[in-house]
Amino acid sequence: MKNLLITVFIILGSVQLKAQIKATTETGNTVILHKNGTWEYYEAGTEETLKQEAQAKALPTAITIDTTKDVTSERFELFYEVSPRMARFFGEEKGKIRCNSTIRNQKGRFLMSFEINVPVGDANRYFGPSLAESSITLELSNEQNIVIPITENISEKWMEKWNQSYYIGAGFLSEADLSAIAGNPVINVYIDWKKHPENYKVNNKSILQNAINEVR
Repeated sequence: MKNLLITVFIILGSVQLKAQIKATTETGNTVILHKNGTWEYYEAGTEETLKQEAQAKALPTAITIDTTKDVTSERFELFYEVSPRMARFFGEEKGKIRCNSTIRNQKGRFLMSFEINVPVGDANRYFGPSLAESSITLELSNEQNIVIPITENISEKWMEKWNQSYYIGAGFLSEADLSAIAGNPVINVYIDWKKHPENYKVNNKSILQNAINEVR
């Protein structure tokens, strides 16, 4: 498989297999285009193989949940990444924001809490007044997205004297969400900010899996 620029003239039947597209090049060869920019020559059976791989990725991982517990995980850093919006005004070094989280097992109900630290005293100017009516999306390694509506423990702190702002909120994870995360680590976090939604890379891919295992 190679990274090459392919001129695609015909999309055959608009066949798309979970981010793979079958297409014909100007030389008449049939190829499979992948979402990451790579490609491979199409061979009989390739479509079925891709379907099987996609189905395997989508299978949930069986987990056991203790519904008698009421316990919270250790606080962990979900991400510490450059905010494109903040970097525009302050540069990449000063434009990083940090998100710390915990997972609480409330007798079988799993609450994920977020505390997002922005290094300015008036972050509401850049992202909006709060996380109310917002959502945080976890992108998993199998390209599945878990959307967490922020409905609990919502608050914010503007500390202009210390040049720091905090957005705080939480949302529930379903058992299906937990099963998906157990088998597929989180790679990106998308925050639906009121003024400017952004995506942040998760560097410690297993951090959320470890936190869930700690309390389930």
